[in-house]
Amino acid sequence: MEIRQAAGLLLKNNLRNAYKTMTPAYQQYIKSELLPCLGAADRHVRSTVGTIISVVVQLGGILGWPEFLQALITCLDSNDLNHMEGAMDALSKVLLIASFLNELVF
Repeated sequence: MEIRQAAGLLLKNNLRNAYKTMTPAYQQYIKSELLPCLGAADRHVRSTVGTIISVVVQLGGILGWPEFLQALITCLDSNDLNHMEGAMDALSKVLLIASFLNELVF
């Protein structure tokens, strides 16, 4: 496992425990740093980012992150395959968790 992938999974696990107690400024910082990684050149990084994004959406709601929806649209409209694949991966993980929980937290 690559170190960036391991760090991402550690971030995901820590967010599960601490996200709701973090200040909005810290939450926003994390969200703003995740979005550019949707188009990362490394497939493993894109996949890990998609997993982290799904946790953030699960905990904070999709409406609490309007920039995510805009980033998805931008990535899907891109001609860059990395951006398109990253957006589809994140979207599929968000929808998978939503269907598993039988809800999408708004």
